[in-house]
Amino acid sequence: MVEFNLNRYLDLLLDELSGKIAKDQAVEISKFHRIQASPGFHAAAVYVQEELRRAGIEKVSLEESPADGKTKY
Repeated sequence: MVEFNLNRYLDLLLDELSGKIAKDQAVEISKFHRIQASPGFHAAAVYVQEELRRAGIEKVSLEESPADGKTKY
């Protein structure tokens, strides 16, 4: 039988769910000028994509839509 050590799992989880990490990510994203369809918006999306991949999430893609002032969703 495998022994379940709740404190060990909580420690592992808390290492990943850091408020400091979340704050640092928000600070980094806030450095980009993120108005719709701007180069900064795309750069912020690329940053998030790279961070997700660095965290081990491989299936990440960026969606693109025309910003032509005519196309509506």
